[in-house]
Amino acid sequence: MEQPSMKQPSSDHRRTAKRRTNFYCDRNAPIFSSYQMKLFKIFFFAMLMLLVMAMAAQTFAQSGNRTQGRRGDAGSSSRANNGSSSKQPEELPPLSPEAQAAMNQFELTRTTLMSNKRQIDKLYRTVPIGFVDKQKEHMRVIKNLEIENEGLQQRIVNEAVDLFRLAPGRNRFATVLVMQQVQEALTPKDPESHFNPKLALEICSLMLSEDKLPWEILIRAFRASYALQDFERARMILDRLEQIGTLKPVYYELLEKTNQKWQDELLIRRLETQTGDLPIATFKTTEGIFRVELFENQAPLTVNNFVALIEENYYDGRAFYQVIPSEYAAAGCRNDNGTGNVGYAIEGEATREKARSHFVGTLTMMPDAMGNTGAKFLICHQPKIELDGRFTAFGRVMTEEGIEVVHRLNTHDATQFQTARTEASKIISITVENKRAHDYVKSPVGTAISSVSTPDDDTNEEDEDTPSAFDLLQKNN
Repeated sequence: MEQPSMKQPSSDHRRTAKRRTNFYCDRNAPIFSSYQMKLFKIFFFAMLMLLVMAMAAQTFAQSGNRTQGRRGDAGSSSRANNGSSSKQPEELPPLSPEAQAAMNQFELTRTTLMSNKRQIDKLYRTVPIGFVDKQKEHMRVIKNLEIENEGLQQRIVNEAVDLFRLAPGRNRFATVLVMQQVQEALTPKDPESHFNPKLALEICSLMLSEDKLPWEILIRAFRASYALQDFERARMILDRLEQIGTLKPVYYELLEKTNQKWQDELLIRRLETQTGDLPIATFKTTEGIFRVELFENQAPLTVNNFVALIEENYYDGRAFYQVIPSEYAAAGCRNDNGTGNVGYAIEGEATREKARSHFVGTLTMMPDAMGNTGAKFLICHQPKIELDGRFTAFGRVMTEEGIEVVHRLNTHDATQFQTARTEASKIISITVENKRAHDYVKSPVGTAISSVSTPDDDTNEEDEDTPSAFDLLQKNN
């Protein structure tokens, strides 16, 4: 008997089953849609950021707790173990009432100055455009603030110096300003500044008592001492520079050579004070008056020529055409720019026996290529012994007040082909007193010089027993 056969599935059923099998079993089919994947990534990234922020906040809190703990431990340790070996910073002594008042005034000026500067910057960034009246008012406010700051800028420098005198180094802003002031006093950069070694040394002296000083301060103190011809102090400063290993041997050589010549100069001046027979020229300038003693004993030709030019009013109205702070002030040029001459030359006397050396306030004639001189002269701002033997020293400014006038002459250089930022100081007039009993005449090179007196010619029968300074020098050398 035949068994009933199983019914075979049709072809449509087989295709439907295959599709169902592929749907559930295809390993390459995506599990999530693209939209679901984007949501998952955003969620994962947000959770990761929250975790990182939580960890950072916890770390910061722990660090703050440790810091507070260390501070508390340090405080309790310092209180409990006052005699421990750990070195605590030394407490500064309290300021005197005067120093505290100077400190408060300096800080008030500094704060006002900085506030004005910030306000000016802000105003420049917010200038109204298109409103003429508002723009004018805006610029007027800026101009007033700038004018106020100019006064504050000068005042704060003076207040810094005053504070430094009362409490050296106690205010770092004041100290920086003071060091800038020292540098400006020794090597002025501003055309309106002047060479002032006295101020520089006064400030540096406030620090010289300290054991450890930067070489920059010591070298500035040396320069100021040298310019003031305080050679003993300059030698002590060089010794300190040698101890810290920053001294060049040339400084000792220069100091020793200059000091030796200075001792000779002091002897000559003492002898000349005894006789009192040298001509004296009084300079009246736009910056003040100073008197000059003329070295007729050592430079008779030069002094005779100089006095003759004065009596002709040659120097009246002439400019100090080249003033280089810390170096010299030059005058006597017919063109007021260094290119003119007097029309003749006289013999230079730089190599004469007992020719004078160059120190602060020395007047010296500028030589030409042949060593001859005319009318142009320099006034030295500090010792310049390197000019000895080349320039003829024929006079000296007699007082410290006169030296200060020379230092105040406006910084100017008409020898450079550029617009000068300052107006040249001028000689208004020069007068001569205490002249010797002879005519002062010019003696150009190649002419007879018998009319020019020498020290031996000045003696007569009435004062044979009264020696001149030249005679005293001969006896003492």
